[in-house]
Amino acid sequence: MIILLDHLPLLQVLIPLFTAPICVLIRNYVVLLFLVGVATVLNIIITVAIIIKIQSVHTISYAFGSWLPPIGIEYRIDHLSSLLLVIITTVAFFAFLHSINCIKNKIPDKQISLFYALFLLSIAGFTGMVVTNDLFNMYVFLEIASLASYGLVALGDDKALIAAIQYLILGSIAALFILFGIGLLYMMTGTLNMTDLFQKLIHKIELVPVKYGIIFMVTGVLLKMAFFPMHLWLANIYAYAPPSVGVLLSGITSKISLYMLLRIIFNIIGVDQFYSNFSALISCLKMMSYMAIIFGGIFAILSTNIRKTLAFSTISQLGYMVIVIVDIRNIEPLFLLMIAHSLSKMTLLMFQDKEEHSYKGFTTNICVAFNIASLIGIPITLGFSAKWVLLSSLSQEGAWYSFIVIVIGSILTALYGWKIVKSNITKSYTIVFATILNFILALNSKSLIIYSKLIASNLLKGYL
Repeated sequence: MIILLDHLPLLQVLIPLFTAPICVLIRNYVVLLFLVGVATVLNIIITVAIIIKIQSVHTISYAFGSWLPPIGIEYRIDHLSSLLLVIITTVAFFAFLHSINCIKNKIPDKQISLFYALFLLSIAGFTGMVVTNDLFNMYVFLEIASLASYGLVALGDDKALIAAIQYLILGSIAALFILFGIGLLYMMTGTLNMTDLFQKLIHKIELVPVKYGIIFMVTGVLLKMAFFPMHLWLANIYAYAPPSVGVLLSGITSKISLYMLLRIIFNIIGVDQFYSNFSALISCLKMMSYMAIIFGGIFAILSTNIRKTLAFSTISQLGYMVIVIVDIRNIEPLFLLMIAHSLSKMTLLMFQDKEEHSYKGFTTNICVAFNIASLIGIPITLGFSAKWVLLSSLSQEGAWYSFIVIVIGSILTALYGWKIVKSNITKSYTIVFATILNFILALNSKSLIIYSKLIASNLLKGYL
């Protein structure tokens, strides 16, 4: 048992990665569900063990084959990584529960085993991106998660296939940008370990190839994130992908991209170097954030498809999160926004917007209304705590333009949120369970704020 505890970062990736190909060989539906369920629950248990361990050691480092970094590949987990692991494993668990009820109606029986294989493969990719401290290794896991996601989307109907092809093309372009940026940084430093990169870039940050490398990487990450105006692929994914796939991707993909952006800014460049050497990029990101909040909200109001409304809502919410990074030094609100958005959007995408399956249930409607309230930032929700901390930080920094834009964005959220509440909603007990979790976290928002402060302070200190 003690030996296993030493290999927690590796097990977090290996369990879904090794279980995925086994799923393809299984044809018995009950056995398949049992196997995927066990893998998903084990990942949650490992995440809990990592969180407990990291409270005392602050950082968990795992070197492969006893080759110490920067020569060998290193897995490294800090408080930010542990937060993302919680988001990934929680969303994956609820997506799995949701799939039990709806997957047989959406995917042919002979493709169900393939669905769960790709499901686990995507989880392996997402967790690998979070735990690795090697930049190229992060890119490899990004591609594993991306390829699995393309396959999951394509398992839907003809419209889903078209959406998957669009997702594949734009995702591949984003991957090329990221890979080219990594290549430029490697050319200038001779290392891919992020801790070592930070040390070697201190005196090279003003070199043109380094700046271009950073800009290429940031551009690729923003495209993967579906950040405005590079968001064209997202609406069709939400609208036409199998429901459980939408639940999975809505709660994880944008947060993983934000995680990559944070690592680039705080652990590869350094926050002071970023603010002093990339002022034009920061101004551009700020304007794009404003447009994302405003136009994302307007498109959500105008959309006639509820799932596309939720997609444009995500684009708008991402604007809030990027504003935190580029407009204020206190990034504490970002982590609260990430948690609140993951839970609310995951839950809202669990319902079926289909007339033939519609159900007007009081409990389910209350749950949907609660999650909409969280997106708006109404009191007693986790979203309120996140918005309160964000607006307080903006007022302290004197960032009044961003303050006003966020208030306008919240009003737009209320307008399209009312449209969602009025829509036909399918009865789903998973929605109820997810909303209960959201409510419990809202009641414990003070603890989350404290933990967010810890993550922010550790990032600023450069724990990696």
